[in-house]
Order: sequence, then C-alpha cells, then structure tokens
Amino acid sequence: MFERSEEQRMLVRSVRDAVARDIDPILDDYGKDEPLEKPDVLRVASVLSEQGVLGRDVPEEVGGAALDHTTWALMFEQLPMQVDLVAMITSETARMVHAAGSDPVRETYLEPLLTGEMIGCAGISEPNVGSNPREIATTAERDGDEWVIDGTKTWISNGEIADVAVVVADTDAGATHFLVDTDADGFDRERLDMLGRRYDHMGQLYFDDVRVPEEHVVGSPGDALGRTYRSFELGRANVALLGVKTAQHALDAAVEYAREREQFGKPIGAHQLVQRLVADSATYVDAARLLAYRALHRFDAGERAAAEGAMAKWFATEMAVEVASNAVQIHGAMGLSRDLDVERYFRDAKMLTVPEGTTQINKLIVARDLLNLSAFR
Repeated sequence: MFERSEEQRMLVRSVRDAVARDIDPILDDYGKDEPLEKPDVLRVASVLSEQGVLGRDVPEEVGGAALDHTTWALMFEQLPMQVDLVAMITSETARMVHAAGSDPVRETYLEPLLTGEMIGCAGISEPNVGSNPREIATTAERDGDEWVIDGTKTWISNGEIADVAVVVADTDAGATHFLVDTDADGFDRERLDMLGRRYDHMGQLYFDDVRVPEEHVVGSPGDALGRTYRSFELGRANVALLGVKTAQHALDAAVEYAREREQFGKPIGAHQLVQRLVADSATYVDAARLLAYRALHRFDAGERAAAEGAMAKWFATEMAVEVASNAVQIHGAMGLSRDLDVERYFRDAKMLTVPEGTTQINKLIVARDLLNLSAFR
C-alpha cells in the first residue's frame, strides 16, 4: 500500500509520458474551463485505451487491462483533470457491461468502450432522487420482447456526450439496469453548466418511450439495487481520488508561488503563517490519499468497503476545499484572479463534495457501520 512495485512505476511513467506526448497538445487548444469537443474526446479516449486506463480490472482475454484498483488509481492520478471523468466513467461502464451484460451486449459494446470508440455514462440520479436509488421515478415497462423507458436522469457525468448509458429504471420486478443507446428514438439530453469542473460533460438525460430490446437488460430484472450500492462504494473511492488530485494541484501551485513571491524582503514561504498553511495542506493531501487507497485496497482483497469508501469520499473532498482555500489565501489577491488556476481548483473542489453522496450522507454511512444503527428509513 505504501511502496510502488517496479511494474506500477513503469505504468505510471507510461501514462505520464502519453499525457505529455499525446493529450496535452489536444488540451492546449482549449481553455481551462472549456469542455473538449466530441472528436477530441475520442482522440483522448484512444490514448487512454492504449495505456489500459479504460480497461481497469476487465480481464485481458476480453480486451481489458486486468489491473488491480490501486494500480489503476496510480495511473489515474496522472490524468489531466479535463479528461479524468471521461476515463473514470467510461471504464466503469465497461466494467458493468462485462460483469452483468448479456452476451449480445458484451459482443456489441464491450470492445468499443475498452478501445475508446464509445463513451459511456451511468444514469442513476434524478431531479427528485439523489442518494436513494430506491425512490427512482424512471420506469420501464415490458412490451413484447422490448422494454419502454420513461423518465429523467440528472447530474450525469459524460451525459452530454455519451454513446451509451447504463440506466436504472423501476419495473414490476423492482429496480433494473438497462443499457441504452443514446441515438435511440425518444432519447434527448442537454448540457448542465456547473459551479466547478466546467470542462466536464455533465448532462441531463430524457427518456420518452425509449425502446430497448430484452437483451439490453443488464443483470436480471429487479437486481439493480445491490449492484448499484456496490458501485457506490467504488464510486466514492473514485471521487476521493478526484479530491486528492484537485488538492494536489492546489498545493503544488501554492508551494511554487510561496517560493517565488517576495514580501517584506523575503519569499512569503519563509513567513510562519504561510508555512503553517502549506504544512496543513500537505498533511491533508497525504491523509486523504491514504484513505482513498485503503478503500481501493479492500476492493482488491475482494472485500466490501462501505465505511471506508464513505470516509475517503467525504474527507478527501472536504479536504480539497480546505487545501484549495489555503492556496487562494497564499496567493492573496492573485488567488481571486481568473488568470491563475487556484480559483478554479477552489470551485472544482466544492463540486466534489456533492456527488456519490454528500458529505452529510457519507458521514451517516460511516456512523451506521460503526453503530449498527441506521439514520435512513
């Protein structure tokens, strides 16, 4: 958990080199808050596929990378923030298709997702349903050998550009996963503009009598809740990684500025209160990273990580807000300027405290695990 193997070091170097060689030149054509156009997203996805980032723990015999989660996380930390959610969510879609998709679905969609020819997303949250998928309002009714889906999904990462969505809908049998082509009749979507991470392709999805064939049921009718809750556990560790990355960028910017900016005849980094802000921030980042990797390590051991994932998620994202705030403070008036990155890191960090369960929800999950008493219904 603390020492990287030589193979891990090699994979990290490979991803870092690929980003500098093949991805950064694409990002240079965009503003820091500007989302990539779909053709460039696919160019980036192709690079990520070659590095194995989209294959995560999918077996090699079906085109995956067969990585453990901690190794994947080390590679993921090297990705620019403008493209990291494309990789994270598409890889999770591929994992879902491989783990629970029917043979026809695997044959049609798994390879394009793993090679970056398709972008995936997951449709769970709804306008009136956030942290409780038991109350979803989207429905699917059987009509012969097809299912007809109606409803709305919101706050969907990759939703604006996804080619395929794994959607949770309520059926007579209970909550069920369906794979939906986003070019299906009756499907529509719109972009959602956000406080932070404005470079992401956040979307709202609309289903108006969208028909999918029987083989597009992922898993079995009525079995989506257990799979969804398990995916939440890994998703929270994933969002913790986003918090760690955001905070690390903010800390790096603060350290560089504190070394270079002079005030009262010496670098501001030589002043005690600035040093305290730097020391606090560095400790927070390391603590959050350890929590995130502990949760991922449990997945690698085949164990559940409800409390560990929740701890990592709430701490890492709230920590990122604190570290980014410290970075703004160290920069002084320049920290408020759109010309530098630290104000963006602050906005991006605040964004992360909400998805995959708010800070408050995740604290309830931790307490439920410790007390064996639930604050939920």
